[in-house]
Amino acid sequence: MFIGGSLLCACIGADTDVRECTIPNWVIGPAMAAGLMLPALHLVVISTAIAGGVFALAIGIHNRRLRETLRNVAELLDHHDRHGLKPHHDLTLSNLRTLRLPFALPIAAGCLFTRCTLAWEARP
Repeated sequence: MFIGGSLLCACIGADTDVRECTIPNWVIGPAMAAGLMLPALHLVVISTAIAGGVFALAIGIHNRRLRETLRNVAELLDHHDRHGLKPHHDLTLSNLRTLRLPFALPIAAGCLFTRCTLAWEARP
């Protein structure tokens, strides 16, 4: 039941994130509550992280900017290693030249993967 609710919220969030670049609070609240009660929360987190990486690679490849994207990731890792959580001067969300990933899509994919995995494991 919690997985279904989380998946529904993730799909609604993904749709609005792609169309409007925002996720409404009325979607986030129930999704967080359902997610926190989820017995397989660690699987959702791991699945979402992997899906996010795959989506990011796909966007970089699709836009023919994979090398630049990987360089930016290395730059951010180096920056945060040296300066902690201080924002990078150029690689920020306000920089319109950087690629965008509506992260509700990987969240929905992670929830769907978890739902399918749990259903597969529960079959007789």
